[in-house]
Amino acid sequence: TIRGRLVASFTFLVLLPAIVVSMVWGLVGVSTQRRQVMAQLESVATLKEAELNTWTQNLQADLSTLLISDEVYTWLRQVLVSSTDPSESEQAYYKLHDRLEKIVLRTQEFDELFVMDAFGRIVLSTDSWREGKVGAPGSIQYLQEGLKKEYLNPPSYTLAIGGISIIAVSPIFDIEGFSIGILAGRASPTRLNEIMLERTGLGETGETYLVTPSHIMLTAPRFREKQWLEIPYVFTKGVKAALERFESGSGQYRNYNDIPVLGVYRWIPELEVALLAERSQAEAMSAIFKSLYISIGSVFAIMILAGAIAFIVIQSITRPLEGLVGTVSRITSGDLSQVVRVEREDEIGLLAQAFNNMTDQLRDLIGGLERRVEERTSDLHQHALQLETSAQVSREITSILELDDLLMS
Repeated sequence: TIRGRLVASFTFLVLLPAIVVSMVWGLVGVSTQRRQVMAQLESVATLKEAELNTWTQNLQADLSTLLISDEVYTWLRQVLVSSTDPSESEQAYYKLHDRLEKIVLRTQEFDELFVMDAFGRIVLSTDSWREGKVGAPGSIQYLQEGLKKEYLNPPSYTLAIGGISIIAVSPIFDIEGFSIGILAGRASPTRLNEIMLERTGLGETGETYLVTPSHIMLTAPRFREKQWLEIPYVFTKGVKAALERFESGSGQYRNYNDIPVLGVYRWIPELEVALLAERSQAEAMSAIFKSLYISIGSVFAIMILAGAIAFIVIQSITRPLEGLVGTVSRITSGDLSQVVRVEREDEIGLLAQAFNNMTDQLRDLIGGLERRVEERTSDLHQHALQLETSAQVSREITSILELDDLLMS
């Protein structure tokens, strides 16, 4: 019907632009929101990297400060050099041990401070049980480097302490300037965890963490799952890119809990670790998704409103047409008395007036034909009467002639 086609066309013309605009706005909005989240994560990663650099510099500075004191340096030499008087060496040991323990308690930057000789043997430690023992296999690297200069050993998992250790080292020289050992500090992970777990700008699901080259998470995970082993290994796309290809970048992948996230990953060469800043996609994109839901709801509301308006407008057009069609149908059935009501001045009103004019003309035409038929019928009737009279006269004449012939005969 015309009504159906008009309603469908009107709704389509309103709905199509709304859908196109919503789709374009949605795609642009999702892309923009994703870029904003990535930029925010980049800023967080940059801030964390700067805090890590400051933390490592402070570790080295705190360790170097211990060696500024001539008194401490003297004690270190007396502990390390075997030719020193045993009594002096013993006194130096206790004084140095007491000083290092107080520093550990006061600064809380180190879990352990220890002195190692050039052969890798620990001669003094705030963890007394380690004294007299050779350092762990990983100590070879920081011992060799530490005998030459200040050095920060990259994070590594140490069986002796059952966890991750970060060692800051400073060389100890004798009077002649030869390296005789190192002063080393095993950094406390507390401050490192504080740096990584602070989540300003990360929302409810965001987190930052560090991963060692062995794919072991260096800092405490914020969302640790029960099925994790004691040693948390991480093999996500971001971690692999940073550790295996030494890349820094961003992307969309699944985190260590198999949750889709938007993440930024960086390779930190100073610590030889991967820095990850991640936020769940669900939370990161929630604002734009809410806007999309509102947009979709608005489209449906517009569609319903457009349909209602279309129905009202189209009813005002089709109702007079329906009345006109009904009147025409009755006229074609022979009822020429029907008159179309003219209630409008638009094209439909003109059409109704034209039908009324046509009906008037039709009535006049049919009336004229009826009169002509009546007149013709009357003429024919009179002519028939005349013919009948002539025939009767002819019959009478014939009868007279026949009678006359009979009389003559």
